[in-house]
Amino acid sequence: MKKDINIKPNPRGWNIIEVEVHYDLGGYNPFTSQGVKRGYYLSVRPVEQKEFSRAYTMFSGTSVLLKEVGRKSTKAQAEAEAIAADKEREAIDYICNKYGLEIA
Repeated sequence: MKKDINIKPNPRGWNIIEVEVHYDLGGYNPFTSQGVKRGYYLSVRPVEQKEFSRAYTMFSGTSVLLKEVGRKSTKAQAEAEAIAADKEREAIDYICNKYGLEIA
């Protein structure tokens, strides 16, 4: 699942918030020096959408573990997307409050 939410103009130039449920294999993350659990995550991040490209700012978003799994499956993905429906608003509000963004 992936969707975009339009936001009002801001000094950073971001014009959408990207919301995505994705699978992560897990393992060691060299950027944070921590282990990442294998499973389905909800990622929410502000993005500058241009005509043919998107610009992201490193570490500007948030990611929430929805469901830890041993392997990728259609059933687990459906369960993770159901959980994401409940947590999505909270993650969007967190990003808006952190960066002073407003939904259009």
